[in-house]
Amino acid sequence: EPSWIKATGFEEGKALYSNVSDQGLDLYRIKSETSWGATQKSLVNFRSSPPLINMYVVDSLAVSTAGIRLDVGNGETDFEWGLLYELGAVNKDTVVVTLVSDFQLTDESCLSGWMKKSNDLPVDIIVTPSRVHQIDTKYEKPKEGILLTILSKDKLKKLPSNYCIGPKPSSPQNSHTKTFARERCYD
Repeated sequence: EPSWIKATGFEEGKALYSNVSDQGLDLYRIKSETSWGATQKSLVNFRSSPPLINMYVVDSLAVSTAGIRLDVGNGETDFEWGLLYELGAVNKDTVVVTLVSDFQLTDESCLSGWMKKSNDLPVDIIVTPSRVHQIDTKYEKPKEGILLTILSKDKLKKLPSNYCIGPKPSSPQNSHTKTFARERCYD
């Protein structure tokens, strides 16, 4: 049950952010367990001073004991990581966690060839109903931000137009943002 993450986060005084799947790629700060989106702070507003996200929880269809995850297939998680990386909100030290059922956890050999693209996001911790599995040998997390070459025009058109406005150019993680802005903006 993912709600334990919220409860634990609130108990420890953590700032919790969540996307709402039917609301696009905006990220909302959760103030308390009962006030979903009470302080709506979307990713676009993070550009001036993005929060550092210490733990990033993702969904997975399947995940190996080596931390290789099979995404739900739409690329939203990889895209969101890229966007958060460009903004400076996540980095190589951000802990990536997935919550799955026991039957969704497989040994390393089943998904060993799956991490093919530089934007594929591995996990550091796997939580199932029966155990918490910490990954010892970690795959490198994506560090390229948004990769235009893998996004379809349809996917780009679905994004709000203000996503093409790049973050502060002084950020070392944002060296390719101008390309993103130039190629993304308004067909």
